[in-house]
Amino acid sequence: MKLQKLCAALLAAALTAGAAGCSAKPAARAVPEEFRLRGQCAATPAGVYEVKNVGEIYNKSRLDQKRIYYIDWDSCRETLLCTRKGCTHDSEDCPAWVGAGSLFGTEANGSLLIAQPMEDGGNAVWQVAPDGSEKTLAAQCPAAGEDGSLLVGKNEAGIWAVASREGGAFSLMVWQQPGQWTEVFSADEVFQWPQMVRDNVFYYETWDNEAGQATLWRAALELSARPENVVEYESDRTRILLRGDQVWMADARTGTVSVKPLDGTEEPEPVCTLPEEAREYIIEPVDTDGSRMVLSWGGDFWAVDLATGEETIIRPAGVNASGEDLSPEYYTGSAGGQWALTDGYLRSREGINYTGVSIERTTRYDAQLCRLDRQALLNGEIVLTEIRSDS
Repeated sequence: MKLQKLCAALLAAALTAGAAGCSAKPAARAVPEEFRLRGQCAATPAGVYEVKNVGEIYNKSRLDQKRIYYIDWDSCRETLLCTRKGCTHDSEDCPAWVGAGSLFGTEANGSLLIAQPMEDGGNAVWQVAPDGSEKTLAAQCPAAGEDGSLLVGKNEAGIWAVASREGGAFSLMVWQQPGQWTEVFSADEVFQWPQMVRDNVFYYETWDNEAGQATLWRAALELSARPENVVEYESDRTRILLRGDQVWMADARTGTVSVKPLDGTEEPEPVCTLPEEAREYIIEPVDTDGSRMVLSWGGDFWAVDLATGEETIIRPAGVNASGEDLSPEYYTGSAGGQWALTDGYLRSREGINYTGVSIERTTRYDAQLCRLDRQALLNGEIVLTEIRSDS
């Protein structure tokens, strides 16, 4: 199901961390200005909230053992998001406990929003204080649609969700307690990706696979919401990146990098043209500060000067278990301020492999979480600092 194509690679990268003990209540933290919907991270200039699966039996992951951790950029320390004395962190009473659920947004007061599945297919929506001191049940709402639904936000109007319909069509729905789901608008386009919620505006992509066209839309999360077209592009050759108030596009057909405002005004403005060899591949924009950009093509990462188009290959930090280059990729929602969270390199450890009829020892390779210097990466250099866990 297209609605379930959320980036899970960062969650799978560190399944082995245990629950941390309670600690003194931390100082108030900054909260995200925007929430990226294609991952389980919410980054700020001060740190990043991350949902991790900590359940593992015989090298097999349990999907109902997720917890929220907070990583402070300055100290590079990872702590469980719970400050309750004596908490065992294994039930929904724990602020850090997510179970089989997901992190799907933040509120204006900084509370993190957690969706935990209920037996009837709906979700219990919890609000978690950003310092891990409190957890409050906000609502218990049924599924927004029979064909699946994805929670995308919560505000004074209610809880918002995208409900998938037959053939890939979808509706934007709102749940207002103690009522029911109300359809705000429906669309026949195939819902492809949720991008982010920012300032109560939901950004998402739809694809017309037959025409090979994609569209980035914006819809204000309000009861009179109607989608507005931000930009259209070729779905098979163009990829986009939302940064700040702009959307950046990399067209592999022409090698052109363009930019336009997220409010949908103005036409895309070409910024630079990439070298000929880049046009043999899909070009993925990774990050930008407006003057430089990191893009990936052909299995490599490149730092590009947007004024000249000059590119510099970024040498990998190491290799993966197969001996292939391990590039410093970071995922949606994990970049905030000067830093980003990334899988820096691999560590090996002894493990146990359970085949169902026998148990054998094996070597496991786990990704080491690191803090990545974003500006250094934009200049073509990898600067990593290991994330240390208090668990």
